[in-house]
Amino acid sequence: YGDHRDLHSFPTRRSSDLKLLGFPWADNMFHLSYGMVNLPEGKMKSREGTVVDADDLIEQMISAATDMLTARNKNNELSQEEIGERAKAIGLAAIKTYILGFKKNSDIIFDPKKSLAFEGKTGPYLQYTFARACSVLKKADSALSDVNLKQMEVGNEEWQTVKALAEFPQSVYYAAINCEPSLLLENLFTIAQSFNYFYHSQPIIKADGQELKIVRLQLTQAVKQVLGNGLKLLGIVALEEM
Repeated sequence: YGDHRDLHSFPTRRSSDLKLLGFPWADNMFHLSYGMVNLPEGKMKSREGTVVDADDLIEQMISAATDMLTARNKNNELSQEEIGERAKAIGLAAIKTYILGFKKNSDIIFDPKKSLAFEGKTGPYLQYTFARACSVLKKADSALSDVNLKQMEVGNEEWQTVKALAEFPQSVYYAAINCEPSLLLENLFTIAQSFNYFYHSQPIIKADGQELKIVRLQLTQAVKQVLGNGLKLLGIVALEEM
């Protein structure tokens, strides 16, 4: 998904159609097919006519994200241009993540409100976690050095995040060979959930001792790197600030 048109056009045009349009890369594409996409109150599209147009849905999601960011911008820290850019990234992430979280060929009930939530398995949740990692690293005053794994006790919150990160390469591989983005998304959610649990339960910048602080900052850096890579693979913008 590169821009507004992609959500509308990609699921409805197969590689042969794109080849007829003269795109040289058409033969290298795979049509990731889903079933019918419905809204809670009914179908998005039907052969009898359009009930909800995809482009209209995108605009509605961006508008909802704009309202949400405007409400949070009480101190006017963000300009209208910044709000607009972030709202677009959040709105598109909400749609993409919600749909790609389903197995291919599945029918989908798309819930706009649920997809924009900052908690649960949503695009904004992944973006928020990435932004949280960025914020921690910006506040740190220590230069990062090599990780001393001896500082981590097996079974604690750090190791849960490490194990989730270690599964990322395999999740990318299986998502690719099976043409199943949901496998990659599941791993990204596991990383985000384990990191947020670690963040809330263990001090990072105020860790007990400089060595442990550096270990936890390195882990935070790894979360930022892997989440950023995963979001990029899915065509989702990773926001450094939310």
